[in-house]
Amino acid sequence: MAKEHDNIYKTINQLLLRSNIESKPLAAFYIQFPRGRDVYIILPHFREQVRKLEYNNNRIFVLDYFLLEKDVTEAQLWEHVAAQFLFPHKIITGDKIITDKKKQYLRKIILETLKILVEEHKIAALNLRIKPEYFLFEKLRRLSGVSPLIRREISQFTQYSEDILTLFQDNIHDFTEAAEELVSEGILTHYQGLFAVTEKAYNEMTSKTVLLDINKIERMIKNIFTDRSSLGASLKLFLENVENVPQVYLMSHIPKIPDSQDFLYLSTGIGLQRLNEQYDIIDFAKKFYEEAKFEVKKIGKTLNSTYHLIIRRDRDDVLEFFVKKYLNWTDVKWVVARIWTLGIRNFSMLASSRMANEIYFVNFLREVGFNSPEIVHVNWRGYTLYQEYVHGRTLFDLWIAKHETRWDYAYKVGRLLAEVHSSGIVLGDCKPENFLIEENSGRIYVIDLEQASKKGDKAWDLTELLFYPGHYLDSRTAAEIAGRIASGYASTGDIEQLKKALSPKYLRVLAPWTPVWVQKAISDEIKTLLKS
Repeated sequence: MAKEHDNIYKTINQLLLRSNIESKPLAAFYIQFPRGRDVYIILPHFREQVRKLEYNNNRIFVLDYFLLEKDVTEAQLWEHVAAQFLFPHKIITGDKIITDKKKQYLRKIILETLKILVEEHKIAALNLRIKPEYFLFEKLRRLSGVSPLIRREISQFTQYSEDILTLFQDNIHDFTEAAEELVSEGILTHYQGLFAVTEKAYNEMTSKTVLLDINKIERMIKNIFTDRSSLGASLKLFLENVENVPQVYLMSHIPKIPDSQDFLYLSTGIGLQRLNEQYDIIDFAKKFYEEAKFEVKKIGKTLNSTYHLIIRRDRDDVLEFFVKKYLNWTDVKWVVARIWTLGIRNFSMLASSRMANEIYFVNFLREVGFNSPEIVHVNWRGYTLYQEYVHGRTLFDLWIAKHETRWDYAYKVGRLLAEVHSSGIVLGDCKPENFLIEENSGRIYVIDLEQASKKGDKAWDLTELLFYPGHYLDSRTAAEIAGRIASGYASTGDIEQLKKALSPKYLRVLAPWTPVWVQKAISDEIKTLLKS
């Protein structure tokens, strides 16, 4: 191989001299396509910036070093040169230059891809598990969608191969190394042999996403109108190649590459699930439980798309799941909630955001020791979440039924809420219906976490839990139960949050549900507790 590269290097220098190009290459590499080689020669201070040469069945691209650098960092050539690092390639000379630029480009790809994942999957991106193959094939997919040149190169490179993963194994290894470097920087972390976004990186990405997008647009506009030489090089490279691109690649030809979603996973109760596995309720039952009999029952109130899935493998082997389909932003329930609580509580309305919240916070609460029904499957595009079904009654059910344990569980739920708050989580939708007492063990499960957050108002959680029951109960009972909740919260929580929960700005929000005289009875009960 070394001898072959020496011969290629000599041929390159002879070709440059015949073309009246006197500079010696800083670096050079090539890609072997079935039709021949594409050779990229990097020169210092090349005035023409880009020139295409022909040699036998090979295409030779002579490129200025700084133009390569700009294509790697700013997509100056719309990544038509930088993207060659995504194909199996051989370095002829200038190993350090090519290796450094490739590392720089792969790092950029991973960071951009992570930002897109965060944008698309919101906080649930923290629960995604990523194989390095995802970064490679997702980038190739996106490039092929906008560039007929890249589309042609992918197709020509893969059309004769049955094992594309083996074909790209060196590139996958390069992405693995690039991801490992981001692990050392605290941007990625390891998870069961895969990679995951760290919370630190997620917070930075969500706080800077808009600014980064604006800056990128501004740079592109500036380049178009101020850096005419580079724009000319980009157009020149494109025009010199597009004449050789068959019409099929200029249209909607889809190259044969693996689906990037095959390398993106979500951790569930039945193992890692590929994110592109999207099953409705019936398909889910058939996929995972084949010949078993199943039954689907609609449950919940009119505005909730929730179901009870029962799978019977035999008389003594019954599995049960709670299935929740998130309604979109036109859901009347959340429109009304957002308008009425304006200035107090910012409810998430988009189905994707609410499902992302629930996925993340269910997993988070379980990881730190709280009970929440385990997630077993996610249909991301269908906005449908599958969880284990927990038999029991909610705190609300106990109150309405006047169950003898209602006082005890009111105290326990108050204490539990204080512990959840201490873990840094605010529930956002903290009604008594969202605390489920398991019928056999008596364990309390926190459910319906689609409005949960890490930056919410703890006092609002308390206000809702303390005062909302006044809509159903008489003033005396509501006050006594609120007192038990407050006692539980005060036993381990922040007393200042209890005081804040009595603020008129919160109570006015609940006025349509909880009458003023009931609110006063509850407030008096809690004030008495705070004085003791």
